[in-house]
Amino acid sequence: MVSARPASADLVRLALEKNDSIIVIGNTFAERMSMFSYFETLVSALYSDHELKFRNLGWSGDTLSIQPRPLNFGELDEHLAYYGADVIVACFGMNESFDGPAGLPAFEQEWEDFLERMSEFKFNGEGPPRIAMVSPIAHEPQGGKLPDPRVHNENLKLYTDSMRRIAVKHNLPFADLFTPTMRLAGTAPRLTRNGIHTTPYGDWVTAQILVRSLGLLPQGDDALRIDAAAEQLPLRFQLGAQVPLPTPPGSPGAIPVDLRPQVTVTGLGPGRYSLLIDGQATATGDASDWANGVRIQSGPTVEMAEDLRQTILEKEKQFFYRWRAVNGEYIYGRRKEPFGVINFPDEMKALEASAADLDGKIWSLSRALKNQSYQLVAVSE
Repeated sequence: MVSARPASADLVRLALEKNDSIIVIGNTFAERMSMFSYFETLVSALYSDHELKFRNLGWSGDTLSIQPRPLNFGELDEHLAYYGADVIVACFGMNESFDGPAGLPAFEQEWEDFLERMSEFKFNGEGPPRIAMVSPIAHEPQGGKLPDPRVHNENLKLYTDSMRRIAVKHNLPFADLFTPTMRLAGTAPRLTRNGIHTTPYGDWVTAQILVRSLGLLPQGDDALRIDAAAEQLPLRFQLGAQVPLPTPPGSPGAIPVDLRPQVTVTGLGPGRYSLLIDGQATATGDASDWANGVRIQSGPTVEMAEDLRQTILEKEKQFFYRWRAVNGEYIYGRRKEPFGVINFPDEMKALEASAADLDGKIWSLSRALKNQSYQLVAVSE
């Protein structure tokens, strides 16, 4: 299993506060996060009492310095202000890496300029946004007659190392996605569809690496340990810092990164025991199985986690219609006169209201998921 833990002990945690507006920006990796939403699902569940509001402004092809947009679309700073950004998760480096070592000085200067500019804004009306830096993933080999990504991965490492140095210099949270995904290069199932753009499974894996690397796991632990010797069956408990994850997409074999809840129960007498959720047995094993730890991979809470993700995906869709309207030329472009200025403002407000309504449903589902109770019972022979 590939460790999702950051290599450095000097982890700078991304602090999340109640009612934070979290804005994701960056390249195709950022954009595809909104297509699968495993990162938002996991963070929403972990911080179920925070009522976080996520908005994804990722755009394929974006770099720190070049972000082409339709006419009159507005600059990034304007949109960050409009959505009251408290936290910015910035995903850059993949597009820039194609410039190779020669492009590294410009990339580093662009980061310095971006961070300095962000420090001057108070998008939320109170203080500068908290920024987390996210590196590119590795270029996954595709085999056959497709190009060997070795040289590109050497460049991706240079750009990732550069981002790490900048993050350390500014004491910022940093997620190195390159190193763990490089270890997975060439293994099955694939993390990408073409070498650099994530599949649903790739998003499931990288979401967990992100949560770890940014220090977003409360208490820093992903396992629950219970000593049954001092307890009476049935054991009743909650998962604490852990939350169930949706089932990994596809049919993966060995899971390289797995933050699904693990329950370890020691002190059980001989026999078999089942974990009940809403009265449904979701995992069964003997005393030695529970002493070694059992992961929750199915059952009502896993289904609830997928319901949460589906609700987030619907919110992402409604927001996308607002953020990247296909008829933008009639909304803010050259054809907004004479009818667009009359018709579309109300349409945009309706889409914003729809996304806000779904925010509330996401918060309710997150709380319900986090507050589920579990029982461990002895299985009758």
